[in-house]
Amino acid sequence: MNKAKLTVGIVSCNRKYYLKSLIESLKQTVDQDIELIVIDNASTEIGLRDYLIKEKFISRLIMNKVRKPKTEHMTALNQIVKEAKTEYLLILSDDIQFIRKNWITDSLFILEKYDEIN
Repeated sequence: MNKAKLTVGIVSCNRKYYLKSLIESLKQTVDQDIELIVIDNASTEIGLRDYLIKEKFISRLIMNKVRKPKTEHMTALNQIVKEAKTEYLLILSDDIQFIRKNWITDSLFILEKYDEIN
């Protein structure tokens, strides 16, 4: 595997089922290294914290301790942008899943071929 070119950032709060499904789909469909940053906004859902701490696919996990509903999502998005160490950044909602293999390679190919969409 090559050095990661893509950071995937996810912000979540109390949505273990969705977040776990997304991460599992990423693990099964990525065809090269990615940097995965997950920010949890003070979840209280049973089992979520343990899952996130044990998940080795996550490159960086930031677990906020206090909820700030008015600003927490935008603050987390800004933190992902600041933390990302790769050339490209993809921010995802925690309620999607991937089913197509090689989507990263295909997407990066398009981004690198067509400078006007960067």
